[in-house]
Amino acid sequence: MKIKIKDLFWYAYFIIIALPLHQSNGLIRYLSITGMISVFHVIMILLTIYYLTHGGISKNNKCLNLVIILFLISIVLGVIMGVVNGNQINNILGDGGMYLLALMILVCASAKNVRQKNIHEFLSLTYKASSIMLIICVAMYITRDLSFWKMISFNEGRYFGGFLSILIVTLPYGLYNYIHLKKISLWSLCCHVILGFFCMIVAQSRATIISSVLGMMFVLYFGNRKITVRNIIQVVLFSIVALFGLSFFMRSSFDIVGRILSTDFSNRSETIYARFYLYQYYIKQIFENPFGKGFGSIMYFLTPQLTLMTNTGTYTIDAVLMAAGYKSGWLLFSVFAFSIFFQIVTMIKLYRNKHDKVYLIMLIAQSLFIASTGLITAQIIHTYTPLVYFWTFMGVCASKSTTLTGKSARSDSLYDGSYKKSN
Repeated sequence: MKIKIKDLFWYAYFIIIALPLHQSNGLIRYLSITGMISVFHVIMILLTIYYLTHGGISKNNKCLNLVIILFLISIVLGVIMGVVNGNQINNILGDGGMYLLALMILVCASAKNVRQKNIHEFLSLTYKASSIMLIICVAMYITRDLSFWKMISFNEGRYFGGFLSILIVTLPYGLYNYIHLKKISLWSLCCHVILGFFCMIVAQSRATIISSVLGMMFVLYFGNRKITVRNIIQVVLFSIVALFGLSFFMRSSFDIVGRILSTDFSNRSETIYARFYLYQYYIKQIFENPFGKGFGSIMYFLTPQLTLMTNTGTYTIDAVLMAAGYKSGWLLFSVFAFSIFFQIVTMIKLYRNKHDKVYLIMLIAQSLFIASTGLITAQIIHTYTPLVYFWTFMGVCASKSTTLTGKSARSDSLYDGSYKKSN
C-alpha cells in the first residue's frame, strides 16, 4: 500500500487517538523525549514544515488565519513571560510543547496539501481509532500487573484518564451511523458501547459517562423521525446491560454509581462546586496580569472548602480558559474562547444550510465534549487525545466554513463517496 503525503497527517491523527496516552500508564513514557515533549511533537513539526512549504494554508478563511497568527504570538508571549518571571524551564517546555502541538495540529488539519475529509469521513476515522484505544485499555486493565504497562491508579483506585473523553463524541456518532447510515454494524456498535462503559466505569468519570449518555439519548430522540422501535430497544438494552452488567462484575471499590448519585451542586464539599470557583479566582488573576504570568507558572487548585491548595501547586488547572489566560493573558484566552465559539456556530450554520441531522447531533455532542474537556477540565490542552481531536475538528470546521461562504470550490457533500445513505 502506497502512503500518500496528503494522508500522512491522518495517519498521525489515527495513531494518537488509538493510543491511550496518559500519565496513568507507561505508553506516554515510552514515546516521551523529555517531559511533555514526545515523538509526536517531532512528527508534527516535520509535517507542519512540509505542508507550509508545499501549498500552505488557504487564504480565503481570514478567521482561521487570524486565529493561527494570534495563537503563534500568544505562544511566544507565554515563553517570554515564563522566562521573565523565572518559571522552571521544565514547566515552560511542558506548557509550550502542548500549546505548540495544538497549533501544529490546527495548521496541518487546515493545510491545502492535506486530504480534506467530510464530516462523516472524519468521525468514522475517529470512531475506528477510539475502538482500538478501548481494546488496548481493556487489555491493559486485565493485565495491569505486567510491569510493561506501568499502570498507576489514582484517587482511590481509578484508572485511565482524559483520553476517554473522546467517547462523548464517538458513542453518539456510532449510534447515529448504525441507525441511519448503516455503515457501522450492530456488532461494532455493541462492542464500542460495552468496552466504552467498561473503561468509563474503571475511570469513574462522571462527566464522561453523563455526557455520553446524554448524547446517545439525543440521537435516539432527535436523530430522525424514522427511528424504529426495534433499533431503540436494541441499543437501550445493550446500553443497560453494559452499564449494570459491568458494574456488577467489577470490584465494589469502583463506586461510579455512588459518585454520580452523590453529585450535589449545593454542597460545598462537592468537587464540581469548587471547580466553578476556579473561574472567580483566576478571572481576577487575569485582570491583574493581562499579559499572563508565562508558561510554566504555578496554578493552585481549590479545596472543596474553597481554599487554595498552596501545597499542591501545578502548572495545569481544571479550566482551559483560565489556564490559557493565566499563562499568556487575554490573547491566548481569546484564541480558545473564539475556537470554542467558532466550532459551535459552524455546526449551527451547517445544519441550517444543509438540513442534515448529523450536524445537529454533532452540535450537541461537541458542546458536551467542550463542556467536559474545556470548561470543567483542561483536557483539550493537557491530554493528547482531546487536544488532537479538538484542534483537528477546528480545522475541519474551518474548511466547512469556507465552503459556506462560497469562497472555495471544495466539495462538502455530506454523503460524498462511500458515505451515501443506505436504502
